[in-house]
Amino acid sequence: SLLLPLQRLSPITAWVHMAPVAETGGGASLAWASRRFEREVALVISTMSIERPWWQLEGSAGMPLLEEVLGDTVRTHLPKVGPVVAHAVLLRSLMRPASGGTALSAKAYMHLLQQFHFEQECATAFVGLQQLELEAEPEVQACAGAIAAAVVQRLRCMTSIEDGFKSLAFAVLSLCRGWGATDVSSALRLADRDLPPFASVGLAVEALAETARVVEAGDAPRRADVLLGYAKLVAALATPAVAGGAAAREACGRVRRALGAQAEGAEPWREALVQALDIMDAEAGAAPIGDDGADAEAAVPERWLSDSDRNALWPLPGNFPDELALLWSPAEALAKPSANLPAAVGALVAKASAPSTIKIDLYANPGAQAAQDALIASFSAPRRVEALLTSAKLESIGITSTQIAKDWEKEPGAVAAVVLRRAGDGSAAWPVPILAPVLAVLVHDATDWRSAFAEHLPSDQGLFAALWAQLCGEPSSSETLAVFLPWALGVLCVGRLAGVRSREARDVAFVADVALRVGSTLVADLALVQAAARLEKVLLDKKSPDLASAAPSRGRLQSLNRAPLAALISSLAEAASAGPSAIGCEAADAALEIWLRLASDLARDAQDLSGAAAAAVFQLARLWSGAATLRSYGRLHVGALLGQARLIRDASVESVDGLLLFACLADRGSRERNAALADLLQPIRQQQVDVLRVLATALREWPVKRTTVLVLEVLPEVLDKLCIRTPGGPALGRLLECSAEPLVNSTADTPVSRSLHCFFCCTVAVASAEPTGVGPALRVAVTVIRSAGGEQITPGGSASSPRRLYEVLCGFLEALCRVAPDFCGTGRKPLTPPPPSLVAAALLLRSLARSCASAEIEGAGAGKMHDLVASSPGLRRIDGLAR
Repeated sequence: SLLLPLQRLSPITAWVHMAPVAETGGGASLAWASRRFEREVALVISTMSIERPWWQLEGSAGMPLLEEVLGDTVRTHLPKVGPVVAHAVLLRSLMRPASGGTALSAKAYMHLLQQFHFEQECATAFVGLQQLELEAEPEVQACAGAIAAAVVQRLRCMTSIEDGFKSLAFAVLSLCRGWGATDVSSALRLADRDLPPFASVGLAVEALAETARVVEAGDAPRRADVLLGYAKLVAALATPAVAGGAAAREACGRVRRALGAQAEGAEPWREALVQALDIMDAEAGAAPIGDDGADAEAAVPERWLSDSDRNALWPLPGNFPDELALLWSPAEALAKPSANLPAAVGALVAKASAPSTIKIDLYANPGAQAAQDALIASFSAPRRVEALLTSAKLESIGITSTQIAKDWEKEPGAVAAVVLRRAGDGSAAWPVPILAPVLAVLVHDATDWRSAFAEHLPSDQGLFAALWAQLCGEPSSSETLAVFLPWALGVLCVGRLAGVRSREARDVAFVADVALRVGSTLVADLALVQAAARLEKVLLDKKSPDLASAAPSRGRLQSLNRAPLAALISSLAEAASAGPSAIGCEAADAALEIWLRLASDLARDAQDLSGAAAAAVFQLARLWSGAATLRSYGRLHVGALLGQARLIRDASVESVDGLLLFACLADRGSRERNAALADLLQPIRQQQVDVLRVLATALREWPVKRTTVLVLEVLPEVLDKLCIRTPGGPALGRLLECSAEPLVNSTADTPVSRSLHCFFCCTVAVASAEPTGVGPALRVAVTVIRSAGGEQITPGGSASSPRRLYEVLCGFLEALCRVAPDFCGTGRKPLTPPPPSLVAAALLLRSLARSCASAEIEGAGAGKMHDLVASSPGLRRIDGLAR
């Protein structure tokens, strides 16, 4: 989430409510999760109101789009914040948006309430806002009026009780218990007879039943406002169809009997009930014969409100969620704090201003500031750090970070457990913009941060990116980075890749991203230093400001003289060799290439970086001496970038694969790729290049990106000269007949098409030989053919037309169904659920079919496209997965 200066929780209420939840370890996390959700809701509303004023468009596409986006936002955050917080944030966005922001519309609010069944939270919130005096009466009345109009409008559009009637009806009953009763009854009268009969009957009968319960229990004086509201609701709903039903007549009689059992009086609620019952009797007498409301009553379940729903309608005094008071600071219009709040909390929150932006002045009163500072100072170090992080603000994060660093020195272990706390998914529990500056100060000032960071630093890529940017952006960061960079490469990257935690996919992806980010920074640093050296040579001026700007880059590069480059590259090589289906394989492969090229450039061209250059030479020597112990792809990658001269002299199988991989690592059209392709001519003339073996190896071991480049860019350049094994004997690549009748004909004669054909033949062979490897192989194949449709990677875009790709994919999937029927769902075993890679293939098949339809394929051609799937039961089964 983008942490923008929008609505913020009051730090005073935050630390007051933090004490009972701090021991569980989840309190602060929940608070920050609610803040993230609140800001994201405000961001969605404000962003969507920039392009066009959707709140002014009745029935336009703007409102459904807003509801859809907010629905996705609520669905994402609901497991973390819970329904109480989620509803409170939405209601607050409706009633009290951020200063200068756009309020949530009542229509969108009711849509979300109905979608996520927040009816109980709505009922509790409205009563809590009134009794806890968290909102002024005019604001609640205005909000209730807007919601009343929206809920009645939604009720008018309902066609069945299954459309979410319970949520809407419960909201109506909730609003009628207090300040919203008048607005609800007015909206119902305006709707007149447009409400569906089952809605009118259900609301009237339930309101009468709840009224009878209150009067029978002798609780009428305390519930006078509720009874008055329900009387208005019943009077507004009184029609012949409603009043003439048996259930309505029985409910009216029950209320009259309950009133008769009570002592006579002239209370407003009693008079209103008697008047409502008289109206119901008059309407019942006016009902035509046969129209007794039986059909409408039959459509309403006998008890459509559960016991928990009824309890939510009648919350006990003071029995309101803590989150409501935590998220809703008092209104400015209130003169004094509520008596229902604790005295200490009321004395503090009464001084707090209404929530507007992140700049809330809580210390206008020096006495309140001193009291809060004294209270926080009395906490233990871990609890004080949690309080500081909970109430931290971006504009004062420097002071907060210094205070946390002081507490770290007192109790490093306990404070580290708070600062480096992880969320449920392994990411940082605290917001990254708050936590990153704190960690930067700890790296700079704390003495014992290394061991704590090594053990507890969350595997959060965004957190490390922010921390790295913070450290690199400080003017005096050279000494700090001289310590942090070797630690990050050695302890963090190598330690986690080689340790027990490397079994966790999230840690592997995190470490690969760390290595890639640091390596990319240093590559840019080296380019800057080399450019500055050339500029110095031209200008003959070593004091130029342009040359001084390269000093930070030179300092970061010099810190590599203590970095374990050989161990880092070996660890990345092992992670990249885990197979194309392993998480983090692609990032590790990209980081491996970055570090190999960086180390080579440092060792070769860094005259001004003698320490780093010497260290790079030494580390590369260590790496080369131990390269033989690496797994196949990692060893091949290292050999391709460091030992190209040996690959040219050596005629082994691995040398041929290394030259092909080196061509894949180079950019298209670059001098390096052209040189590698030229070096392949000798092995090709000696018939030492087995295309099918190379493709099978790449399919099993290479990252998907390298395999894609091999199939679509490198092999088409040399395929015509290769000798390929076929069932009829060896044949030159240019003479291959790439057909799979009746699905694929042999009219295509482009190198890319022949390369794809060979690759799919290898994929089917691997699937037949290794049933457990069908899923990963299919995933690679789908990625390759999807890339083949992109103009940016496929030579000769017209040769790889959608029609040709569609035919090739159909032929491949048909062959796959024959060799792996259980995987494709065409065998005897049921396929539930279908494998993700098979679903991806079905979606690609559907996408290519649509591309064919839009590429001017008409007449017989269009019919053939349809017949390709229709003629094959296996293809029909796969195509059905995309529906």
